[in-house]
Amino acid sequence: DARVYTAANRAARDAIQFNDLTQVWVPVTLEDQLYNALRLPDDWATFTPADLQSQVIRPQAESVVDALATQLITEMAAIENESGAGAIPALALNGSNALAAIIKAGQILNQRKVPREGRVLAVGSAVEAILLNVPQLQKVNEAGDGGNMLRRATIGNLFGFTIVADYALPADFAIAYHRDAFASVTRP
Repeated sequence: DARVYTAANRAARDAIQFNDLTQVWVPVTLEDQLYNALRLPDDWATFTPADLQSQVIRPQAESVVDALATQLITEMAAIENESGAGAIPALALNGSNALAAIIKAGQILNQRKVPREGRVLAVGSAVEAILLNVPQLQKVNEAGDGGNMLRRATIGNLFGFTIVADYALPADFAIAYHRDAFASVTRP
């Protein structure tokens, strides 16, 4: 925290007090290995490069990518909403309170001094359907950046959040966070 050096401190020529600089290190142990191995059939040499890519390599890679996200999704889904007056309101099925819920999520992040740059609102498929009925997200001129976000599979940018749908999340789940809130360490 910042300190105050008063006029009296200056007059008395008091020494300033220093803060200690510490850096937290978190050890990472890579233990489990995700993979998708298969035995190619005897006629694998008859595959064209395009067939091999689309029928073998791409599905293998996609299954590993999907599995990589599973642990992170489990961590996200385990986070519970606060209760009482500080809680983010549950979304009404007609989306009538969607904007209020997003604003409340932003308020909570503001109170926790979470940086505004890099905020994400990740939503499951049912929440996505509700949000897609919000007029501010239906109108391209109000969706953030002239439609470029819509082409990047992003629902939109609203109240400081980049809103993305992730179908691996529970359908009726949404989570507001900063891009640095979760860490996932991988290596090939």
